[in-house]
Amino acid sequence: MRGAYRTDVSSSRQKATLLIEAIVPAPLATPDFPARPQGRDWFVRAGSSGGDGSREKPFRDPFQAMEKAEGGDRVHVAAGDYFGKVHAGEWRIAIRNLMLVGGYTADFTARDPWANPTRFLLHEEEKAKPGRPEGTILGSEENSDGLVLDGFVFDGATWNTYKDGSIDLDTSPLAPLIDLRGGRAPITVRNCVFLNASSGAVKISCPYGAFENNLVLNTSGSALALHADGPGPWTIRGNTILFCSDPTSRAGTGESTNDGTILHLSGRAPVNIDSNILAFADNFGVRCTLPQPGVSFTNNVLAANLCYQLSDAKYLWADDSNWERSVVGDSAFRALEGNSFELPQLPVDPAFAAAALARLSKLSSHFSAEEWKKIAERVGTTVTLDPPTTAATPVAPSPPAETPAAKPSLNDLMARLGQPPMRPNIVRPLTGQRRWISFWRRLRLRPGRIANRSRSRSAPLPKRKRQPATCRSPPRIWMLFVRSSMAMRLRWT
Repeated sequence: MRGAYRTDVSSSRQKATLLIEAIVPAPLATPDFPARPQGRDWFVRAGSSGGDGSREKPFRDPFQAMEKAEGGDRVHVAAGDYFGKVHAGEWRIAIRNLMLVGGYTADFTARDPWANPTRFLLHEEEKAKPGRPEGTILGSEENSDGLVLDGFVFDGATWNTYKDGSIDLDTSPLAPLIDLRGGRAPITVRNCVFLNASSGAVKISCPYGAFENNLVLNTSGSALALHADGPGPWTIRGNTILFCSDPTSRAGTGESTNDGTILHLSGRAPVNIDSNILAFADNFGVRCTLPQPGVSFTNNVLAANLCYQLSDAKYLWADDSNWERSVVGDSAFRALEGNSFELPQLPVDPAFAAAALARLSKLSSHFSAEEWKKIAERVGTTVTLDPPTTAATPVAPSPPAETPAAKPSLNDLMARLGQPPMRPNIVRPLTGQRRWISFWRRLRLRPGRIANRSRSRSAPLPKRKRQPATCRSPPRIWMLFVRSSMAMRLRWT
């Protein structure tokens, strides 16, 4: 904010004036975090036995190193499949400033997370046990301040239950693959793969951090749920997030809050969303309730999202058609440069792409048949759309043939003579005593209504007249309640 402070005011009561000339967003400032402690290195290799965590004698599973590690330590994990303590498929972080790094070769001389997958899985014996698995592979027991998670594969397929070729949500986990929280130092997740989540892939609650160069595929629920309630900033950069589904009947309508949403952002921290591919969401590409002046969208691809590309859940509901008017023209985001709605060529498995597009094309969306064909070409498959059903032209029913009127017979005439005469339904206005009788019938002698009526000044009391015996009871009851209400007033005074 830029302005001037003036004291040359001609007023005995006003001492000074603040003149605001311009208000512009402040540059993103990274807070000064305390120096990261330097700890020791631990090594893990699948199939090892009797190790002590050194490079020469590594542990057999990351949980052994995590139990012995202290703040600032680094755990190096070689490629392989890991199942956790007693094959439970769970790993919990109980210390701050821990670094988990995967993707090493067996001798720890080279590292490439994409060529050397380090996978966290659930063992078949544990899955065979009755009950629903918990599902959170990696979670925080305490605040995971300063956590660095780099180069792992979290595949929910071994936790899920499948039936008739699709996931069975009645027996699959109801928790995200990873659930992390922090407070005083950033959380960093990079170079990781999240697959086949049954109830959300990634959930992070931390004031600042980074989510970079990750791959999130085939998620039921929300792909990344970020709650950034703090000074920030957060960086979401270089990720590819595809196929985020809504398992409910609201798929494609935008009526769900979390399900079918790629990025679900909440809190108040500044967030920089840059160079991501966000595609194939049932409802929202980005659902952002953060303050708009602190959020920037740059160089992202938002494509093939069925309902909305961007929404703030209040006033902004933008898709391809109204992006320029609603987002660029009417919103207050920090930056909106370089975004595209054209889906790039993606190397997706043809069988998976065909099954996914067969489902998506049947949901409610704003894409035409030609647009669906172009989308299918971008993922290396084809899509067969059901032909539009044309309603048959209704044929007007032919009018029934008129039957000649039959002549009245002697029997009909005698039957009519035996019926009582028909009287017209005449509504007569209620006047005088008839009006008071109708009033008491509608009132049904309810004391509460009579007391309220007695206090009304606009309705004068009726004059006492000589009335028939059938109409004497209502005025007497009326005066009874009037006297009781007067007695109540005198008692209060």
